[in-house]
Amino acid sequence: MIILLAGTLDGRTIAGQLTADGYKVIVTTVSEYGGVLAAESGVEVLVKALSDKDLTALIKTKGADAIVDCTHPYACEISTMAQVVAKHTGIHYIRYERPPTEKREKKHIYYATSWNEAAEQAAALAEVIFLTTGSRNLADFLQQPAIRSKRVIARVLPDPEVMLRCQSLGLLPRDIIAMQGPFSYAMNKVMFADYEAQVVVTKDAGVIGGTDTKMAAARDLGIPVVVVRRPEIEYSCVAANYTEVKQILENCMRRGR
Repeated sequence: MIILLAGTLDGRTIAGQLTADGYKVIVTTVSEYGGVLAAESGVEVLVKALSDKDLTALIKTKGADAIVDCTHPYACEISTMAQVVAKHTGIHYIRYERPPTEKREKKHIYYATSWNEAAEQAAALAEVIFLTTGSRNLADFLQQPAIRSKRVIARVLPDPEVMLRCQSLGLLPRDIIAMQGPFSYAMNKVMFADYEAQVVVTKDAGVIGGTDTKMAAARDLGIPVVVVRRPEIEYSCVAANYTEVKQILENCMRRGR
């Protein structure tokens, strides 16, 4: 049995591939919507924000042999916790790490290592900020003093709880774009231009997360981009694609726990 920590498109894809290759898989997500999407792969799904005790209990209940961590590159807390739990329970941990976005010319691209730094850079560059980092870190960005006098447009998932979060943080309805991505180059270009964005803020979610199309659209409009760097986490075992995930699993199963 494989416990696959998901919440991303590539996580759901890998869950389906593992199932097709004969592995028993249970997928965990933190949102109901994520659970609905994961269930389309025909796997067992658990919708719950797992604590270390929850994950330990799940491992024991399911007799799990391995954890495959396909959470978002910025979901560092669950990844750190999963590694600790895997070590304590004696099962294998594999981190699927989606490749970062290919670095482009440095012109108009600014990198930040924290939300505070990203807010300060965006505020120094423009008055109208187009935020494409989702809802999880909205408060981290919007509550920074540097951007209080700026107009911030937030593109987030169309979820009722997310809408309430946006409004509670002071965003006006006109500045909330509720749509599910990733978005094409053309869609990004239209949105950035229509909202008269002067700077775009993004995470490095890789090609599958649409970071490349954001950068390309912004570049062609002459708009600077602030990229919040991925958190630095030391993983015990990393795979960059499904072939590597499967190979590591096969090796682990041959060696046993």
